[in-house]
Amino acid sequence: KIKCETEHITLFYNNRETAEESWHGIMGKIAPLLGPLRSPPNVIGSEEDRRKREYTLDLSKKALVDLCGQEADKFLVAGRFELALPGA
Repeated sequence: KIKCETEHITLFYNNRETAEESWHGIMGKIAPLLGPLRSPPNVIGSEEDRRKREYTLDLSKKALVDLCGQEADKFLVAGRFELALPGA
């Protein structure tokens, strides 16, 4: 197994080739976005704070989906199909 650690997230892969394809395809760009999305809030806060956090998380998720789609499209157009798969 291959372990890929960043300051934001830890990823595990079956082999080096898959890890490199994934990292160069999309993971290198989205890893910084995944960490904050996966982390629990520091403080529960007021109801307004919770609504703001939920709104921000929703925007971040939508931006993440858009980025993945754009990257996959870019790689498909370039004929680098193996790099398009992780973002698809």
